[in-house]
Amino acid sequence: MRRNCLLRIRSALLRNAFAFTLIALANGVFSRACLTQENPTKEDLVKRLQCQEGQECQSPPTSRRRGFQPPQGRRGITFQPFTEEDRKNLDEAAKAGKLPSADLEVYFDYDKAEVTPAARNTLGPLGQALIDPKLLGDRFVLVGHTDGKGGDAYNQVLSERRAAAVKDYLVRTFGIAPDRLVSYGRGKAALKNTMDPFASENRRVQVINNGLVAEVDRKP
Repeated sequence: MRRNCLLRIRSALLRNAFAFTLIALANGVFSRACLTQENPTKEDLVKRLQCQEGQECQSPPTSRRRGFQPPQGRRGITFQPFTEEDRKNLDEAAKAGKLPSADLEVYFDYDKAEVTPAARNTLGPLGQALIDPKLLGDRFVLVGHTDGKGGDAYNQVLSERRAAAVKDYLVRTFGIAPDRLVSYGRGKAALKNTMDPFASENRRVQVINNGLVAEVDRKP
């Protein structure tokens, strides 16, 4: 009887092990699918970040190019979003689709701002997109966001450090002109998923196309 009991236990364990294996394999497939969705390709980013007709993408300052006439539909907002009001306006413009934007989940170690290998995998397609001929004439704003965990001041500083780290990585790795990029942080003030403040999609870097640059600035 004891032998039969042991055999039944062994059989049950084998069945469970088989089930666990199937679950693990399925989770792996779904995880890869999710990662693919979370990390857009260069082509995806070029398409998302191109300024379309009717969007409020900034024109170059007229003083930089004599006689320059901004293309129709290329209105603008102040490029340097120094004030809180400027930043809120930029948030609202991107959210409403008035400015092209894309969200990237850039992974950092806890309480760190150094670009990790996982972050480099995400930022690679972005860097390639920003030096694509279709985007070379545009400036971009890099906005760091955190999730809802922790205090406002802590998250604000952390988001600023991370956005600055992303800019530095893109400049150093892809040779992007520093004046094509502006970075700042929004802390946890603009959660993407307000229903779940701790959700991973809230820990992100938002890329916003803020318009044309003058011809003299057009360099990789």
